[in-house]
Amino acid sequence: MNVTNPSFAPQIFYEDINKDEKRELIIILTKGYGTGALIEEVYVYKNTNGLIDLLIDNPLAIIHKNVKTKLKTEKAEVRINDKVYTVDITPITFKPKLGDEISFGSIIDYELRDNQLIAILPGQITPAAILVR
Repeated sequence: MNVTNPSFAPQIFYEDINKDEKRELIIILTKGYGTGALIEEVYVYKNTNGLIDLLIDNPLAIIHKNVKTKLKTEKAEVRINDKVYTVDITPITFKPKLGDEISFGSIIDYELRDNQLIAILPGQITPAAILVR
């Protein structure tokens, strides 16, 4: 199922995304959207005597397993495995009570780039402040 807004129509691709020299059918659906929110789901099928679902890892599970964050009034810190990235958040003028961590999941956006399926999940420090997009 997809939302009825034509601006968020289903996206359909037929590309080789797993480098097996056979193209897969990729369908990206928008399940919900709004101010500061976009939730998409992706379905991937291979053709082997009919369409067969391919299991796609949940991007939120990958983030929860590999990403650690810290949030302070002047900076946000994102640790991905052994790499640490720091973002200066002092230019953000409206900062209601900040939590201890950056949140992920109110935006889940899938794209196909160079025959690779990409999930984009911007980190949010407040409902209206996204760190990176």
